[in-house]
Amino acid sequence: MLSSLNKPSYRSWGVPHIVVAVGIALIWLWAGLSKLTEIIKPVAPVAHPARWADQFPEPLLVTVACVEVLLGFAICAGFRKRGLIAGIVLLSAFCAALVIWPPLPAQPCGCLGSFTLMSGLDSAAPETRNLFFASLHLFALALMPRSAPVEPKQTTSWR
Repeated sequence: MLSSLNKPSYRSWGVPHIVVAVGIALIWLWAGLSKLTEIIKPVAPVAHPARWADQFPEPLLVTVACVEVLLGFAICAGFRKRGLIAGIVLLSAFCAALVIWPPLPAQPCGCLGSFTLMSGLDSAAPETRNLFFASLHLFALALMPRSAPVEPKQTTSWR
């Protein structure tokens, strides 16, 4: 009979990390797939005002959307550490683009698509939203279970 001290806890399995990481992956998938859907089947201009993302060329938007989808799949496929770090890098690039090409006051970003589920998040200040999303990435990395420390092999000399 195992005592409660010998049973692995949900924390040692990385359950909190996995839950947060999968949530992040779902947001990346939503952002990328909604952009791809809007590019394939454009939304009528009366459905949404001009968005910040609309000023960029379509090939760039398709590339960004594909990277977001791949990032979401990578995190779900188990490449969580690399995917989360890549997500922080991508969010940093988005913030740099916002500084270089600032949106008009109260202009929606268009980063999460125009579908109703995420439209409330799109109305938030893009820099604030990116900072919050990056902090979720860091939180998921902090929750990542630590691997056992690697001890150096003991070698003996027979001389």
